[in-house]
Amino acid sequence: MKPKLYSVSIVPCIFIEVAFILITIGLGTDSWYWVTSGDHPVAERPEHNMKYGLWRTCFTDWPTGPFARLSLAPPYEVCVSSLTKRTNSSTDSSVKNTLEEINLFVSIAVISSAALLLLAVVVCSIGFWKELVSETKTVVIAASTGGLAVLGGLLEAAALICFIALRDLERQNSLLPATVYRGWGWSFMVSWAGVGMALIGGFAFFYMAYLMKLERKYTYVSKQNGKSDDKYGLSMQGY
Repeated sequence: MKPKLYSVSIVPCIFIEVAFILITIGLGTDSWYWVTSGDHPVAERPEHNMKYGLWRTCFTDWPTGPFARLSLAPPYEVCVSSLTKRTNSSTDSSVKNTLEEINLFVSIAVISSAALLLLAVVVCSIGFWKELVSETKTVVIAASTGGLAVLGGLLEAAALICFIALRDLERQNSLLPATVYRGWGWSFMVSWAGVGMALIGGFAFFYMAYLMKLERKYTYVSKQNGKSDDKYGLSMQGY
């Protein structure tokens, strides 16, 4: 493999590493989706001011007691992990079961995506270890890294789409007033950025594997032509 092509492969590897970091950040934070209302103060209706994550839903509450309204007792964040307790949906058990199943799939898909990207980073790193990997295996390393990255990115995209469906289903069965405002949090946006980075890095490795294969084929043909010229005494050496 040409040294220039070998050096350029660092760039898509960095893309995949950044994708893994972004998706991991989204996995561990709680700002995927938020609900807020200016008509109901947080102190009176904390369920109208919530933010959702994959594992928890958090809302802002005020401490109780004689000093609750003083600046010495600021509001604090309360988080619950049970989906059936945190949803503001109807009491229909079938709806809650559907929400739980979608949320479980999203969580598993995001974890699997992060695991695939981590594996892609490991495989990519092995490819730069010249003492461990021979030049003939670089095509396999590049193609494997690209496949893992693309699969991880697509799996994360599927999880994000299902999360959108989860929130839409919950909204249709919501008991909250129509005046509440809803939106997507920074954790959700960061996860989409991770999807883009993973797909760019993955397809770049596919293209590099293609170039490496062409290079090996060209080298093989050149050697065969050289042997053929020497066989019939057509070598240019000595002229």
